[in-house]
Parts: sequence; C-alpha cells; structure tokens
Amino acid sequence: MGLGIGLFVKDKDAALIYEEERLKAMGYKQVLHRGWRWFTNVAVTVSSMGVLLSITGSFGTGLTYGGPVVCLWGWWLVSLLSLCVALGMAELASAYPTSGGMYYWIFQLTGPSVGPLICWVTGWLNLLGQIASLASTHYFMAYIISTIVLLATGTATPQQQVEGAEGSALLPADYSGGGEGAEGSGWFPNNKQFMGIYTACLVLTASVNSLPFEHVGAITELGAWWTIIGVVLVIVVVPCVTPQHATSEWVFRKFETQLAEGAGIKNPFYTFILGLLLPAYAFTGYDGPAHMSEETTNASMAAPWGIMLGVVFMIVTGWSWVVSLLFCVTDYLQVLGAGDVPSEANGNPVAQIFWNAFKQRTGSGTGGIILLMVPLGGIYFCAHSTLTYVSRILFAYSRDRAVPLASVWIRYNSRLKAPLAAVWGTALAAFLLGLPMLGSEEAFTAIISLSTIALNIAYVAPTTARILPWGARRFKPGPFNLGWAAYPIGIIATLWVGFIVVVFSLPTEYPTNSTNLNYAGVTLLATCALSLIWYYFPYYGAYKWFKGPVSTLEEGSEADEMEAAKSKAVEARGGGQGGVMPVQEVVAATAGGK
Repeated sequence: MGLGIGLFVKDKDAALIYEEERLKAMGYKQVLHRGWRWFTNVAVTVSSMGVLLSITGSFGTGLTYGGPVVCLWGWWLVSLLSLCVALGMAELASAYPTSGGMYYWIFQLTGPSVGPLICWVTGWLNLLGQIASLASTHYFMAYIISTIVLLATGTATPQQQVEGAEGSALLPADYSGGGEGAEGSGWFPNNKQFMGIYTACLVLTASVNSLPFEHVGAITELGAWWTIIGVVLVIVVVPCVTPQHATSEWVFRKFETQLAEGAGIKNPFYTFILGLLLPAYAFTGYDGPAHMSEETTNASMAAPWGIMLGVVFMIVTGWSWVVSLLFCVTDYLQVLGAGDVPSEANGNPVAQIFWNAFKQRTGSGTGGIILLMVPLGGIYFCAHSTLTYVSRILFAYSRDRAVPLASVWIRYNSRLKAPLAAVWGTALAAFLLGLPMLGSEEAFTAIISLSTIALNIAYVAPTTARILPWGARRFKPGPFNLGWAAYPIGIIATLWVGFIVVVFSLPTEYPTNSTNLNYAGVTLLATCALSLIWYYFPYYGAYKWFKGPVSTLEEGSEADEMEAAKSKAVEARGGGQGGVMPVQEVVAATAGGK
C-alpha cells in the first residue's frame, strides 16, 4: 500500500494548505474550521461505532439465535468481512477528503451521465440511514435510562414469582426481589413517557453539540477515552464479581437453538445467520472521519486511519467483552427473560448479568445499577459523535442543494465554528423518526434495521464502483491507497453487503404476521422508491436541477488560484482529475501565487 504523506506532520501550516488546495480541486472553498487532529478522528470512530452501545443493545439477539458460538465465532467472521468494507472506504476517504463522503465519491467514479442519479440515491440512503442510526442510538440511551430506573425502584419482578424461585442455583435462598403486583414494583415508562425521555436525550445531545468547536472536539476525545477505559472496566469487573461462571465448553462451543426453535426457526444455518445481526449491527458508524474531513488538519491520512483504527478497536474490544459477558451467563434463559427464574431487568441481558453478579456476590444489585452507568455514558458519547458527523453530512448535501431547505442547513456559525442549523435540523429529523414509537414498536424496530441496511449499501457502493472498469479508469488514488489489493477487497466487501441486506430482511419469527413481520426490506424498498420518484417526478423532479456536487468557489482571484493549483496537481500526477500533489509542491505553488 502506498501511504504517501504520513499520519503525523511536522509542519501543520503546510498540511493545512495542502488540504485546502485539495478541497479547492474538488470544487469547494474552505468554510468549516479545520482544527481537528488525527486522534479526534480516531475518537469519532471509536465513539460512534460504540462498542458499549452495540453489544448492550444487540447482545440478546446473538444469545437468542445461536448463543455463544454465533456471538464469538460469528463476531470474527463479520469483523473480517466488515474490515474489507472499511478498507475500501479508507482508500476513497483519502482520495476524496470531503464531508460529502460516499455521496461525492460515487459521483466522481461514475461520471456525469449516470452519476447524478446514482449520487442522489446513494446520498439519500446514507443520510436517512445515518438519521435512523442517530435515532436508534437515542432509543437505546432512553432504554438504558429506563432500565436503570426500573432496577433502582424495585425491578420488574413480582414478589410472588421471586419467592417461587427461592433456592435456585442463580438466586440465594434469602433473595427478595421486586414488590407486590403482577407487573413488579419497579417503574418503567409507557410509550408517551418513553418518548419524553427519548426527546430529552436528543435535546441534550444537540445542546452539547452546539458548544464551540474546540469543546465539541474535546468531548469527542473524552468519549473515546470513556469507551476505552469503560470497556476494560466491565471486561475485568463483571467476571471478577460474578461468583459462578459458565463453563468453557458452553462459552466456546455451545450452539443454542431452543429460543430460535420456539420462534419457529428450525434450520440451524438460518439460526446462525440471524445471530450475525449482533456483530453486523456493531460495525456501522465508522464513516465518521470521512465526513469530518473538511475540519481535520491532515485529512488525507487522518480520515482513512481514523476509519481503520476505530474498526480494529471494535474488533478486539468487542470480542473481548462478548467473551467476558458469556462467562457470566449462569442461566441462559433467565438473562433473556425467558426462563422459570424471573428477569429483574425486564429481559435486558447485559443489565441482568450486571445485576446478577452483584446480587449473588453482595446480596444487593446496587453495584450492577452503578456499573450500568458505564455503557450509558458510552451510548451518550456515541450519540454525541454521531450527531456531530451526521450534521456535517446534512451541511454537505445542502451545499450541493440536494435536500429541502438547503439554504437553512448550510448556514455556518462563525462564532461557534460549526454548522449550528444543521446540528438542530439533524436532531429534529431523528425526533420525527422516533414518533412511530408512540403507536408501533415494530415500526421503530424496522427503522433501526433500515439504518444498518441503508448504511452498508452506501458504504460499499463507491467501493464497488471503484473496482468496475469505468470507476477504475476515473479513480486517482490519495496518499492512502490499496494498490492491487483494492480489487479482491472490493469484491469481498460487495458480496458481504449483498448478503447482509438479505439477512436483515429475513423474518425472525414464524409463522409471520403483521406484528412480527420484519419490515426492514419494505422500508428499504420504500426509501429507494421515494428517492427515485423524487428524482424523476415530472417537471419538478431532481433530474431537472440536480447534476451532482456543485462548486462553491467564489468568482475572481480565488477561483483562479484554485485552477492554477489544480493544474499543477494534475501535471504532478500525469493527468486526470483529483490528483494528489505533494505537500511541499502545494506550499511552493501557493507561495508563488501570493
């Protein structure tokens, strides 16, 4: 792999000039403040991929469909395949370091004839998928808050059920659970109350994202450290506190089918691929550094390495935490709320494991409630980073007039050094996606699944275009490039995403009906259909006015400077558009121009 200029630069001013000239060569003037360092980019990926969120939110899926074998070995399978997707994205983020990300990349690789249409559909899949991801992150934040309150106010366990479980291997004989009543004594919100918590979480995240640029960056880096330290903490503390552990035989070799068969899934392979939803959900959100390119000092290297280091961190720490949790599962059915022993955490497996560990060790589950603050903090920082870079996507699309009310979302607050309107516009869109929770939990579940499908399609589409003959001819590599390896990596990434699009659309329960039907495929088709209708709508459709990314360079001397730098860059690369010029030559050319 040719790595060109390094990740670390000695001359920050030279790197800034280099990146601003590259941005001009792509048709954009520098508007956003370029002040993020390489570690901030890594922090975006570490926080937005959210190992503390991903496993807390989807661990139950892996346990239900296949159990330990899928959770552990399925994790490595998905990790290696997702790494191929990330490598393809990293190469393109280096070649085209702009906030538009996949939307801009695929336009450059497909050309003006079909580029606008493909760019339009990819852009809308990415934007809606990202907003759905932001909504799902706040959904889980509200859910963990509700679970903490439930455990702190009396648990979900009715008194008479707990008394019937006395003397079990899981609970001590003197255990006393929740209060009286068939529904337990703990408080858990109804739909409207849950929507209130969800909204409050969104407002909090948007408010913090409205702080000055330097503060937002510092909080992003804090989120990465919280995630790193928090994962190490739970990996060590929970197994140490748990007095009884699962056997190595169960953790590394047991393939659980009982609950899947109860849901009508009889085929073991079908069960296995449904269990892959656990790791597949975890591997989204790593495109954040690409969308922060226009605010990063050394974006051509910091963006691709931010993507790669974040994914590697998720692979290692995610698997380690899954192993740690599995060794603490002493009653498989109970932690899922499906056994004879009741679940105090209302079927939340991670919360139940935390509760059981401290309850068995100390006679009180309070320590488990306190420890749940670690994943809650990780979920918040994931939401913070996600809103930061999704607002930049909205800003970039507005710059190209590809979204409604573009003139509103493109406004830049020079005092805060941020697109403040886009921050709140993105939060508003996530709020609107949360409204289905008031009437249908299944509808919101479909939205969560849509985020994973739509994002993976948007992730891999430019990589697929890059290895096709016309894309390969148009592609001009950046400092980070894969060379010949781009072709096998691109093929694997394309096939993998095609596979998971099918998997995420499969029914998870049989016989299917309107209540348990997986609507992810339907929502994906609806999203594509609506984007196409909007594009081809007679007289008013986007085909009349959307021709792809729009140049924002000012008339006069700035445009002349851009053309001169662009010409020199093309000559340095031996022709073609979007070539990369060495930093020293860009600096010299710019100095000469002045």
